[in-house]
Amino acid sequence: MEEMNNGVYLGQVPLADVPQYVVLSDVVYYGLNASSPNNQFSAPNALFAALAAGKAVLTTSVGEIAQIVREEDCGTILDTPSVQAIENTLGRLENRALLHQCKQNAMRAGRTKYNWDSVRRVLLSVYKELAA
Repeated sequence: MEEMNNGVYLGQVPLADVPQYVVLSDVVYYGLNASSPNNQFSAPNALFAALAAGKAVLTTSVGEIAQIVREEDCGTILDTPSVQAIENTLGRLENRALLHQCKQNAMRAGRTKYNWDSVRRVLLSVYKELAA
């Protein structure tokens, strides 16, 4: 990645600053450790921030985040979270048409499926069933 002048690794940033970095980005990376049982059954907030902002997602093949990225075709799933695999994927995303398609799919998913209004309806339905 030494050749890339538009990529910056920020390390850990304060949670309150995450939305501004998501908005400024083209791609959101979130790698999960396959050996952690929790990662198999949860999706990180970063995924939903990326979908809401219409950003491509780059992730590992672990858990719900990978399932959503596959179903919505809004990014790339890495076989391995190695530096080389990340560099190769970012190189492919330099294809502006591919990047644009991933971002469009992310935006669509965020607006139609993965947002508070959609989830609210599902939760209310489940609560009504439980109450009955």
